[in-house]
Amino acid sequence: MVRWVAYLEMRGLYAAAHRGQPAARPGRAPLPVALAPGRPAPAGGPAPLGGPNQAVAAGVAEGPDRPPLLVVRDGRLWDGCPRVWNQGARVGMPRRQALRQVPGAAVALYGEVDYTPLARALWDRLAGFSGWVEPVSEHQAFVDLSGPSGQPPRQELASLVRAAAAAVAAAAGVPPAELFPLAGLGTNKLVARAAALTAGPGRPAVVPRGEEAAFLAPLPVEALWRAPGELRERIARLGLRRIGDLARVPAAELRQQFGPWGEALARWSRGEDPEPVAAAWPPRTIRRRIAFPEGAAPAALAAAPAALARELAAELAARAEVARAVALEVEWEEGADRAEQRLPRRAWFAASLELPLQVLLRQLLARGPRGSRVLALTASAGDLLPAGHRQLDLWGLDREREAERQERLDRALGVLQARFPARRVQVGWPEHALGWRQALYGYYDPHRWAHRSS
Repeated sequence: MVRWVAYLEMRGLYAAAHRGQPAARPGRAPLPVALAPGRPAPAGGPAPLGGPNQAVAAGVAEGPDRPPLLVVRDGRLWDGCPRVWNQGARVGMPRRQALRQVPGAAVALYGEVDYTPLARALWDRLAGFSGWVEPVSEHQAFVDLSGPSGQPPRQELASLVRAAAAAVAAAAGVPPAELFPLAGLGTNKLVARAAALTAGPGRPAVVPRGEEAAFLAPLPVEALWRAPGELRERIARLGLRRIGDLARVPAAELRQQFGPWGEALARWSRGEDPEPVAAAWPPRTIRRRIAFPEGAAPAALAAAPAALARELAAELAARAEVARAVALEVEWEEGADRAEQRLPRRAWFAASLELPLQVLLRQLLARGPRGSRVLALTASAGDLLPAGHRQLDLWGLDREREAERQERLDRALGVLQARFPARRVQVGWPEHALGWRQALYGYYDPHRWAHRSS
């Protein structure tokens, strides 16, 4: 099996979402506005069709003469329609500069509309080409196109780009010409993404096997996207502007100059990147179901979330994974209903899964048919990730072992109090309230509150 990695960046995705759900705002530069049919423009310029946002929305969403659209995030250019890129704008450009580069453009703020439907359409279409799709953001993804042939899969990559653009355009309700897809193909993720930055819209750049170092050599150091920004700035301050300049520095000197990053920089400058594409889409889930053949009244389901949470937690522990979302489905006699919740933190204990399942059950029962009986409950833990390192606690979080935990704690305190004076071993803070000054002193003198023997 020969490894080939494709990288796709669907520029224009955010702008397409705003085209379908216009929420653009006028920029600091003059903005062309659509006029009502037969209505002349006043002497001072075109008159809006109502409020200023209505005028911009009309100019953005209708007609071939609509202005270019910028999507701004944190004051910098994040995305735009193809005309924005054709006029020389760059990602990360300050808003003022982008408006000077693209005069008369409309501005939309990132986050004003929901990009999830378009992102899912993109990732789902990519999953039709490979079982290894790793989304980077809503408009970026890696795809593993490895196969038995040593020749790069150029035709497959071209088909992937066309199909992805068509899927996003259909989801946004815009023509495919409103998108600006960039794609690259290489033997690893580093080279594939760097190649996409040199590609033209709809024309993927392919780096053949064995030519990775020669391809990267003339590119600026900024193309080493795996290196943090501050590290790339340090490299530039040393006068190493091109990746080829960095590749000529001995690895020992790079380690001496950049510490642990030196070895990685030496590999990256040679076009080596061993990190594989993670199969992160479609998101994997685990499910557990409790059936009630005779039907159960809603009031009899109080213990069901705890039982489902224990089964999910046991499966997560066996897989060494954590969940970032939970869902619950209730099967009624009349049909089924489902609700899901994003977890505030990664969960793998039964107690951390039980509470959100209880909340979802209350929601589903509140909106369910009155007087109907429940036939089954299905709980799922989704958006799974490798558990990695976990911070273990002393007792665990199983509520059924609360009595055992308290008994062990009392026994441990008893041993300590038998060995040391009782006044030396206490639980919790002193009962009297502390003033703010005394509390601050406690940080500097941890022995301040120790009882002194007379």
